[in-house]
Amino acid sequence: AIGYRCAKMIAQAAAYPKWLLHDAAGKEITNHPILDLLARPSPATGGAFFFESVYTYLMLSGNSYIEKVGPNNKAPTELWAQRPDRMQVIAGKFGTPSAFRWHLGGKEKVWPVNPITGQGDILHIREFHPLDDWYGLSRVEPAHSGIDRNNAAGAHNKALLDNGARTSGALVFETVNADGQNISAPAEIIEKAERELTSR
Repeated sequence: AIGYRCAKMIAQAAAYPKWLLHDAAGKEITNHPILDLLARPSPATGGAFFFESVYTYLMLSGNSYIEKVGPNNKAPTELWAQRPDRMQVIAGKFGTPSAFRWHLGGKEKVWPVNPITGQGDILHIREFHPLDDWYGLSRVEPAHSGIDRNNAAGAHNKALLDNGARTSGALVFETVNADGQNISAPAEIIEKAERELTSR
């Protein structure tokens, strides 16, 4: 929950600022196709939601993939954020990918990459990874020990509450009435139970 909240807040903070466009002289351009594209990258997606997806994928997996849709060698008409778990980098011989492959349920699509320029219809944004040439390092991976501890502590606390706040293995005696007084158990029974526990 903490990791999700952190990723959500960072992605939203990065996704919602307004994009500004300027010409070579520094004058702001208010009407331009690129601004329209960034405001609505696809028919089903608004700009803020699109960029929130891009940034969230980048933080959680270390990789984010933006697909360009449109005529070849022309400006895109749509942009789509592809899920990183469905994307695969096909290694090339010259330090750039030779292609990107999307796969789901036995279906796949391949986008070729120019081996010289590295350009194609997929923009791969990735975090630095010291041990991988093709994929970025997820921020979750180095933090997994802390995440596991937090999850284990939460599971332990819930189990403790479910057990009436009694720790596992606690020696609990039902209350009995002896000589008009409510006691947990006669002293000899408690001593016998303690001897049996310590002898094991």
